[in-house]
Order: sequence, then C-alpha cells, then structure tokens
Amino acid sequence: MKELFHDLMKTDGIQGVAVLSFEGDVLFEHFPSTVSGRVKGVNWRPFTAALGGLREADLIFERLRIYIRRAEIGYLVAFVDTSSQLAIVRLNCDLLLPGLKRQSGPKGLMRFFRHRK
Repeated sequence: MKELFHDLMKTDGIQGVAVLSFEGDVLFEHFPSTVSGRVKGVNWRPFTAALGGLREADLIFERLRIYIRRAEIGYLVAFVDTSSQLAIVRLNCDLLLPGLKRQSGPKGLMRFFRHRK
C-alpha cells in the first residue's frame, strides 16, 4: 500500500499519512517526520466515531493541519504543514482515493472464469 501514497508523500508540507477504518483501526500509516512520535499509539476510535460519516474535513491547528477524506475502506488522514497549499494535497488525495477500495473477489459467474491476456 505504501506505493499508493508515494506521490502524496512527495508533496511539499506532508508530514505523514494514515488510513483508518471506520471503527478506528489503523490500516496504514507512514510518518517520516517528527509527527510520528506524537501520533504513534493514539486511540483513533473516538476520533472516527466523532467524524460520523463526514465526507471531507480540514482541521487547522497552530502548527499542523489535518486533512481528512472519506474512502470506501475508511478515512484517509493527511498531516500537513499549515503553510502548504491544500489544493495540491486535495488533488493528490483525489488521485489516490480510487486505489483505496475493499479488495473483493469477482462476483457472480465471473468468479468461474479466468481473464487471459
């Protein structure tokens, strides 16, 4: 899953990214910066419960911005510098959201056939 976030992590100002399930479990996280010490071990359950199905949110604090997007598997949470351009972060999130889908097998009769290239 790490390669899916490659472009987002190269964006200026991104300090880390996490994918949380709707129940608050961490599905993926990558924090190459100093934010990791403050984020590791956080109980995300109350946070995801408070989001209540929100589609998009932008939380701005004194030194950090948290950008949240709802995906099919849960929430994409990007930790961004306050000086960063949110439009670029939003664009990168738009591009990677289709890749954050539940992995399911073929449905119906198609599960009996193989696709040959």
